[in-house]
Amino acid sequence: MICDLKNDINLRGYAFEFVSKVQLRRYKKNNFIFQTNLFQGIDEILDTYRLTVSKRHEDFIKYMREYGMHCDIISFTIDKLNRRIQEIEIFDVKTRSHTIKKPYFEMCTSGLEFFLKARDQNITSKIVSVVLFRDWKYSMNIIDFNRTKIREYTRFNQVSL
Repeated sequence: MICDLKNDINLRGYAFEFVSKVQLRRYKKNNFIFQTNLFQGIDEILDTYRLTVSKRHEDFIKYMREYGMHCDIISFTIDKLNRRIQEIEIFDVKTRSHTIKKPYFEMCTSGLEFFLKARDQNITSKIVSVVLFRDWKYSMNIIDFNRTKIREYTRFNQVSL
C-alpha cells in the first residue's frame, strides 16, 4: 500500500503530532509530555502517571474533565518528590506544506475556546508549526499562542428555521 501524506491530511496531522511530542521531549528533557489523542481524558493521564494536581491548576483540570482536551500535546512539569504538577503547557500542532504561505493558523471554534480558557487561567499555550519540505525534510517552530494570528472556523451546519 502506498500512502500520500501530502493528500492524507488527517494521517499527516497524527504523524507530526507524534514527531512533535518526541522532539519536545528531547528539547525539554521531560518525559511528562503526552499526545492527548492517545488518552480517554485528563484523568487517564493523571491516574496512569500518578500525578497530583496543585491548587493552582485545579480549575483548569476541572475544565478539561468537563469539556475535554482540545489540544494535541500536553506537558507537565512536576515536583519529582511528590509528583505534584508545577506547570502545565499545552500545544496545538499545525502542519503545512512549504508552498502554503498563509500568515495565520486555523483553529476550530472548540479548540480556540480551549486555548483562550487556558490563557485566562495562566496556562502556557503554544503552537507547534511544522512546515514540510521535499525529501522528508521539515522545519519545526514553537510559537507563543498569544503572538499568533488565528482564523477560527466551524464545521457546524446551521439549519435555517
